[in-house]
Amino acid sequence: MPRGSDLTPLGQFTESIQRPDRPKPPDNGGELLQLTAWTDFYRATLIVKCSALGPGGLQRRPVGSSNLSQPGLTRRKTFVERVWFESTFADFAAPTYYGREVNLRRILIHMIEEYARHCGHADILRELIDGSTGY
Repeated sequence: MPRGSDLTPLGQFTESIQRPDRPKPPDNGGELLQLTAWTDFYRATLIVKCSALGPGGLQRRPVGSSNLSQPGLTRRKTFVERVWFESTFADFAAPTYYGREVNLRRILIHMIEEYARHCGHADILRELIDGSTGY
C-alpha cells in the first residue's frame, strides 16, 4: 500500500470505537498492583485516542510520509502483548530480551514504556485528524 494512503491494510471500518472508562491507577499499593494498573491505564488511553473518530477518521493516515495510523498502533500493541505475555511469559520458558533473561516485572515495565510511547504517537495523530487534544 502506498505511503499516505487513507485505507488501512485491514480494509474499511464500519463503526466508531466507543470511549472506554480509563481506570485510575492507585496512589499506593504493591508493585504488581501498580504495574498492572499502569498497563491497564495506558491500554485504555490508546483506545481513548481512537474513540469516536468514526470510520473515516480511523482510516486516515494524516502524515503523508508515514504509514502510521490509529488502528496500526493498536494492532502493533496487540501483537506486542501477544508475543510477550502469551509466547514469552506463558510458555514458562526462560524469556530473553536482547539475550538477557527477563521476568514478569520486566515485561510489565516494557509494556508500560511501549504504551506510553505509542499513546504519545496516537495523541499527535488524533490532533492531526480532528484537532482533539488532551490527556
